[in-house]
Amino acid sequence: MSNGCRRFTVVDMSKESVGARLRTVARLLEERGFTSKGVDMSRTAVTSRLQSMADLSSMCAHLGKATIASSGPRTR
Repeated sequence: MSNGCRRFTVVDMSKESVGARLRTVARLLEERGFTSKGVDMSRTAVTSRLQSMADLSSMCAHLGKATIASSGPRTR
């Protein structure tokens, strides 16, 4: 039975930790025989995708707080 408590995991997003995780995934994929599917994994491309995700996340947070202003009574 659940007591209603949720556990949140904090992920270290420091430059060093993110780099270490990416290197680990790259090594594991290479060991497994991963074949490149053509996704650009250059620093510039990855940074661009991460920035896009951050922008989308920010937009969603703003939309979640937004309200629709009424322009007055409606007439038929």
